[in-house]
Order: sequence, then structure tokens, then C-alpha cells
Amino acid sequence: MRLLVSFALAATVSLPAALHAQKEPQGKETTIDFAAGGIINFQPEGRDSNIVYLQDRRLRWYKVTLTGPCLPDATQNTIVYRPSPGNRLDRFSSISSTRYPQLNCGITSITTSAPPPGQPGSAKRHRR
Repeated sequence: MRLLVSFALAATVSLPAALHAQKEPQGKETTIDFAAGGIINFQPEGRDSNIVYLQDRRLRWYKVTLTGPCLPDATQNTIVYRPSPGNRLDRFSSISSTRYPQLNCGITSITTSAPPPGQPGSAKRHRR
């Protein structure tokens, strides 16, 4: 099974839902259940990074560590998820992009996370 997510996908949510999403514990190893909502947004950590942040329909963010840099162009608009047989994203799943389908990477870790830089609710970086 392959699932596609558009980078430009926008979600409209209420303030209480956004506040609840920010109170989730961070750094806890987890899985993402597609049956309970799926992925609505993603943000690679940077060019040639093996980290991508995913956001589910409940507005919770996850930090996903991949086996390699599978998303070399952060401006690409679609990524492909290959969930495990239980229809969830876990360490037995993989991710690639429609632009670079030959760069298929496994998932080594999925942890709960704060929003990545540049997303609403992310930690502000202080300049020195």
C-alpha cells in the first residue's frame, strides 16, 4: 500500500485542538496510525538530511529518522509512505518521494516532537 501526502495541504483547526497538540510529551518512541487520521503535513529538516517531521490530523508532530537522506529537495511537493501491514508508520515502514522514487529509505525511529522550526508553535531561536 502506498500513501501520498501533498506538502501544500492545509488544515483548519480550532485553538483548543492546537493547544492540546502542543502538550504532547516529546521524545517518546511511537508509531503513526493511518487508520486514526494519517499524515497532513511534512517538513524535511534540511537538504540531504535523514530527518523529516510529520504532522498527523490531530496536529501532533513527529520526528522521523530515516536510514538515509531520501528527500534531497525540500521544495518537492509529494512524499510516499509505505506503511507496515498494520496500516501504520513504524520501523518496518519506508518513505520516498515522487520526484526521487529510487531513494527509498527505511525508518529507524519515530518520536513525538515539538513543531519544527518555521511551523506555528515551534520554539523560537535566540540570536546571539
